[in-house]
Amino acid sequence: MQYIQLALTQGGNPAAIQQGLLQTGWSEPMIAEAFRRLGFGQSPIVSTSMPNPHYARDVRRGILWIVSPFIILISVAILQFIFHFAGIDSKFIDILAILIGFAGVVLLIVGPIIGIIKIVKA
Repeated sequence: MQYIQLALTQGGNPAAIQQGLLQTGWSEPMIAEAFRRLGFGQSPIVSTSMPNPHYARDVRRGILWIVSPFIILISVAILQFIFHFAGIDSKFIDILAILIGFAGVVLLIVGPIIGIIKIVKA
């Protein structure tokens, strides 16, 4: 505790002090108790655990689940528009557009739910 108090009075950075103590074998609970006794509510660094490295990827995937139904439905509408004005009239294309449109509507309901779950879990 005297070392911590001396380092703080000499203008030392509490986070740097804590890192130095961790490197010399102090445990986080010991450091937290020492800072608490010196009048700090808690040690300057709460945890040394690493953040989730896949956080950004998981959030992007969640947003993709939310946005994908709109992309599918707009794509089907644009393709139908192009086929109509190009004079292509095929029952197969119409049935395929209906099936893809149906998948888009299902994703419109399910996609945001899955997306929100993925974002929250990230």
